[in-house]
Amino acid sequence: MHSRLFAVTLFHAIFGSHGDILATTYNLLTVPILETFQTSINQYGEGAQGLLYSLNGSSYFIGMFLGAVISSYCTNKLGRKLTAIVLKNIFCIIGGLLMIVSKHYISFPLFIAGNVFTGISMALKHIMFMYLSESVPVKYVGFISLTYSTGNFLMAFIAIFFTLPNVFGNLDCWQYFPACSIGLAGLHLIISLFFPESPKHLYISKKNSVASRLSLQFYHGKSVNFEEVEENFSIEMAITAAGTSSFTQLLEAPTMRRIFLIILGVSFIPTFSAFNIKAAYLTSIYIAASFSQYEATNAIIFTNLFALPFLFISPFLIERVGRKSLLTLIAILCMFEWVFFIVSQQLEKTLMQPTLIFAFSFGEAAKNFGLLTLQPLLIAEMCPHTIRGLINQLTLIIAIFTAVLINFLFPVVHAVFGIGLPIAMLILMFILTIILHKILPETMGKTTNETYALIFKKLRKVNFIHHNYGSTDDSSSRSSDL
Repeated sequence: MHSRLFAVTLFHAIFGSHGDILATTYNLLTVPILETFQTSINQYGEGAQGLLYSLNGSSYFIGMFLGAVISSYCTNKLGRKLTAIVLKNIFCIIGGLLMIVSKHYISFPLFIAGNVFTGISMALKHIMFMYLSESVPVKYVGFISLTYSTGNFLMAFIAIFFTLPNVFGNLDCWQYFPACSIGLAGLHLIISLFFPESPKHLYISKKNSVASRLSLQFYHGKSVNFEEVEENFSIEMAITAAGTSSFTQLLEAPTMRRIFLIILGVSFIPTFSAFNIKAAYLTSIYIAASFSQYEATNAIIFTNLFALPFLFISPFLIERVGRKSLLTLIAILCMFEWVFFIVSQQLEKTLMQPTLIFAFSFGEAAKNFGLLTLQPLLIAEMCPHTIRGLINQLTLIIAIFTAVLINFLFPVVHAVFGIGLPIAMLILMFILTIILHKILPETMGKTTNETYALIFKKLRKVNFIHHNYGSTDDSSSRSSDL
């Protein structure tokens, strides 16, 4: 691996962690934040207050939904670099500023708006994975993707220690966290402008082979084999030459439809896990289990410390065991988290508290192994270039809409049905894991063209066996697939 490529990845990982810091520390700052806005909240009636609390719990995911809506257009029209660098950072800066201003004017709706902009920024993080994966050699895609997410989570983990009430996690100082995110986003924006656009985007979308070669040389080094790389780019460009640019066309093409359904299934792994509920209600869940704010913070620090080693293992593990095995491991960890969470709700306080911490340790391990990284990674490895933006957009919209709905309903459903929702999520996760284990191809070490051909041949073989037609030779029938 070229040293410049690794250095650029580390830079993105550290300075691009601003959204992760806000998302992670928000839970730990719930108590001082709500204390700050109590006057603002009390201005509204009881019904409006309930709505504000629900909106606040879902605001981050509402932002992610809006970010997903605009992601495809921005990715294809503005390019990977401008979307992942400029727009992502600008939205984070706006979100951070709104949060700081909201404290000055004691405006809870303004704070919620800041959370929405942070969510938009985090949705565009998927484009950063796309940008990085298109800029690195095929054999390093998994390692670089997990290294980037490892750096993000590590920065967020360090920030957790500053959320202790006797440091900055109090009524007077919580605004330093959005201020820190603004600083990181500003530096990331300014310096990253000097990095080149994705060579694949330049070659396929912009038809600029000269700029593509300069970008390849920047990321791969002077020893890069231009002819070999460009041959793969050309084959990938030919896959969608017949046009699969709309949702209807996507569903009409059997191979593209299978890829879309696989990515959608992978997108639902985080949705059906406890991650989304914890993102909004983790501190509230601990406090409901009779933890103080200080004890809840310590519990979160403990679960993060427990899972910390997996953060450093994951970039190497993914290139050892492959994507399919890692996804199965992550899903199993998520299911264990639900199982022990369900058990904890049936226990007395003395047993509930340690069981709850034990349960959430599984979830943190799943996150550090790549719970939030596998979906963009598999998009990069399975989806032809011109269709990546669309598949990323559609799968994110559907998965995030479901997450928003779950988060919005969680307080009411949990109060009425207790463990009913966790049990439903556990069953859905189990069914989804079985299906994905059966249909997900192993993409490790394969180009997008090779993965596409593998799925294409498998589908043609199934059709031949069950319907007695078709050929497993992709050259004779590739056009009919598109």
